[in-house]
Amino acid sequence: MKKRTFTIQNPSFCAFLLTGLLFMLGINAHAQPDRYVNPSGTCAGGTPCYTTISAAVAAAAANDVIEVEDGTYNENVTISQALTLQSANGRAVTTIVGSDSGPAGTILINSGTSGVTIDGFTIVGFDNVPNGAIEYAAVYLRGAVTNTEIINNEIVANGEAGLLSEFNAAIDNIYIDNNIFSGTTYNLSLNGGLPGECGFATQFNNPNTNVPRQLVVMGGGGGVTNSKNVTFTNNQVTGKAGDASAVPCNSPLDEQGNTLVTIDVINATITGNSFTGTTTRFAQMLRARGTNTRISNNDFDGTNIGEVVAYVCIDANALDGATPGDLSGVQSANTFDPESFVNLQALCIYKCTPGRLQPGGFQPGQLLRRGGRLTCAY
Repeated sequence: MKKRTFTIQNPSFCAFLLTGLLFMLGINAHAQPDRYVNPSGTCAGGTPCYTTISAAVAAAAANDVIEVEDGTYNENVTISQALTLQSANGRAVTTIVGSDSGPAGTILINSGTSGVTIDGFTIVGFDNVPNGAIEYAAVYLRGAVTNTEIINNEIVANGEAGLLSEFNAAIDNIYIDNNIFSGTTYNLSLNGGLPGECGFATQFNNPNTNVPRQLVVMGGGGGVTNSKNVTFTNNQVTGKAGDASAVPCNSPLDEQGNTLVTIDVINATITGNSFTGTTTRFAQMLRARGTNTRISNNDFDGTNIGEVVAYVCIDANALDGATPGDLSGVQSANTFDPESFVNLQALCIYKCTPGRLQPGGFQPGQLLRRGGRLTCAY
């Protein structure tokens, strides 16, 4: 048989094909490292080699690439200049575990920093047990952080938030893609493993009352002015921000929960994400406030949320300039299971719950049996 050979004339096309193949295989095409980290102090010939991530970061020049070998690193890492922090072999084998003896994040990016990439780690947060007034996070953006990528990580809440920016800080161009947000936003070693209090009046008390934090929170609330341009795509939101309350609550449900993901910025893209996490009481799986917020192609699984938890809540102007441009459009552009209904007064999309006959008949959002199938009352 005659051997056939092929010649590809365009090298850039080859690079394109290779990049696509690596993506499909879950392998990241990394930049060439400038510095290496290995707990043993030997980096398979790579130099310079450091035993801690913090030491490599402290020695780095602007725009350096630091490659971290497999292992568990018990340290808090503070980044104050442009650099890439990448694992050699991915989040399954490279873990950073923070503690409350250091700064407010396992990885903390300081104000004024631009051009940071964090790629391919499991990043475990910690709880500020003595003082609930100060929020901590596994990944903490302090102040004005810009042009930053947080990609391919598992970010594990451990009594506080998973990913946090400071309220209405001037964050800009933050890209959050292909991460897993897991863990629990209250301290499982307190109150028999249950969240404390009812509602949020004591969330910032000292000492800590173990009120759940949000799992992911970016931006500045409904009146956001400084926080903008956040892309939140292809992430898995699996963490827990609520449960039965450790104390009786003066409400129909003795539950205590907080929002899983809040993105309150001007110009947000929220697409391709999977929401399967747990929360309760009057929380939401996703809350978005700030204009030009695009919410599409997300999958909301309400199996693990309470009866009065919303899938999505927005403010009155959140969809201005965006597509979809109203809640009905958001409902159509995303998937919800169990079935959902739109509450325009509350500006939320809620989960339908099993119907019970109430005075005056069934209430909106309750499941009814119609024509041999369950459907949602509106």
